[in-house]
Amino acid sequence: MKSLTISIIIVSMITASFHVLTKQYYDALLTLFIASVITYLIQTGFKYISRFKNEGSK
Repeated sequence: MKSLTISIIIVSMITASFHVLTKQYYDALLTLFIASVITYLIQTGFKYISRFKNEGSK
């Protein structure tokens, strides 16, 4: 999970820096926002999945 989150952040930072170089500032902000939402959803999704697995084993 951590490697997936880190790779999403790295790819979004590279993409955002290309947007800044071409002076597309709103696209850079949108890219970083979408990446943060995706990483948040991934982290909360894995928390819920692990919680359901733990409740099922009881």
